[in-house]
Amino acid sequence: MADSLIDPQNLIQELGVAGLNHFSDETQKRLHDPGIQLGKPFSMISQTPQLLVRLGLMLESLRLTPGIKVLDFGSGPCWISKALWQMGCSLIATDVSEEDLRLGESLFNDYPIPNQPPCS
Repeated sequence: MADSLIDPQNLIQELGVAGLNHFSDETQKRLHDPGIQLGKPFSMISQTPQLLVRLGLMLESLRLTPGIKVLDFGSGPCWISKALWQMGCSLIATDVSEEDLRLGESLFNDYPIPNQPPCS
């Protein structure tokens, strides 16, 4: 069993940070349905309850206020960034995957929130 586990240190030695970043980006590009990423947290019904519970706990612990600047480090396709933006936060979304950030930009641009100012 232990032989089947992935050792992060071995991956870093084999691929390096740039290789891991490239692997992450390529993995996102190969997704058959980016709609699953864009529809989070509701796109996979089996995961939705846990995602919402965890999101609620995270939001409660952050003690957010409108206008506060939030860095979403490792934002993936930005679904949490968008939720924070809807709550009135100012966002900086970052990720090693350019494809994820492209999906995130699509999430903001193609699925606008009524009565919400444009995201800058």
